[in-house]
Amino acid sequence: MATKRPGVDFRLQDGEKILRKIAPSRLAFLVWYIIGVILILAVITFPLGILLILYVEFGKVRANKFYITNKRMVSVYTFLTKRLSSVKYSQVTDIHYTQGILGRLLNYGDIHINTAGTTFMELVFFGVENPEEIEEQIEKLWQKKSHK
Repeated sequence: MATKRPGVDFRLQDGEKILRKIAPSRLAFLVWYIIGVILILAVITFPLGILLILYVEFGKVRANKFYITNKRMVSVYTFLTKRLSSVKYSQVTDIHYTQGILGRLLNYGDIHINTAGTTFMELVFFGVENPEEIEEQIEKLWQKKSHK
């Protein structure tokens, strides 16, 4: 029977344990924060700057949570609506991460998880700090689960 834990946005399956909880880094949205501050300083566009910063903070950074469990990877989005996506390790065909120039300098990036039977990214943990470390953790769990 699935159980709901306080502070967790989804139900855990029997025997499932959260190994890591991840949220997007504010550094991944640094350019948007800077644009927001510029709009605020431009007085005329003050309300737009405030709205942009609030949207990035609450609609991007705080609304997205990513979980690595012993059974699957889960992405949860909760801002006005709720969207939950999960992928079991047995469904994974490829895992990789990407970093742009700013991401390499500030150590954030996106982790892409592909699954069998699809041509698109099934799950993306975007804007996370230390993407290489997280990708390695997922890779080890994937290899462990796929060789059982």
